[in-house]
Amino acid sequence: MDIDFEHIEQYLEGALGPEEKRAFEEYLQRDPQLQERVALHRLANQAGKLLIEDEIRERLDHIRSQEPRRLQRFRFSPLAIAASVLLFGAIGVLGVAQLNYSGPALAEAYRMAPLTTLQADRSAADPFEAAQGLILSGQTGPEAIDLLSALEANDPNYLKAQYLLAHSYLHEKEYEKALLRFEVLLANSADASGWVELHELDWNLAICLLGAGREDQARKALDEIAHKPGHPQAGRAEELLEDLDSPWHALTWR
Repeated sequence: MDIDFEHIEQYLEGALGPEEKRAFEEYLQRDPQLQERVALHRLANQAGKLLIEDEIRERLDHIRSQEPRRLQRFRFSPLAIAASVLLFGAIGVLGVAQLNYSGPALAEAYRMAPLTTLQADRSAADPFEAAQGLILSGQTGPEAIDLLSALEANDPNYLKAQYLLAHSYLHEKEYEKALLRFEVLLANSADASGWVELHELDWNLAICLLGAGREDQARKALDEIAHKPGHPQAGRAEELLEDLDSPWHALTWR
């Protein structure tokens, strides 16, 4: 019985007639080489379902192109090759997904930097301005956090210090600490409305929820933003929700 590429594909797709299928399966039971060849084609078809449609598909297509048209000329075992390609390809795909589509990765990509330069309260001008200078230059690490934490400890109602501290923690990926400050700011939004864009606060709160692993809460917050009339971040909220619904995000952990 001569077996070619199209014959195997028809078998896997269930396109053979009853007699052809019976004859094929009888031959398949007796021939280990044909069993390996069928397994190769099955793995190749599964690759598409695993989103491995670029480099991995190209490699599998190359393997297919090297196959002889007749079983009698078959000289190598493609099963091990295909399995190896799929294994390392899947690892690569998972790595790309985690790097770009995990909650923390999306939070980092979508976070919003401070929109305004703030005027310090006169009583705390020097440390506040020093901290703000560090943040504006991209230095959001321990020095800025220490300065702002001291201001916060001295005056828990110093909302401007909490605002910059929230951004410092957000930049440093300390999402839970940033979240606490954005929640305080939103709760006191009437007092902060003169110097901060309120849409920035609810946006970054959603980002903190996502980065902290609270995806259900983040989705709810993003959905509210997406459906809030006139919200400047509505479009970005829809984009982020699409990223969270993508197959790539489904491949990630945390």
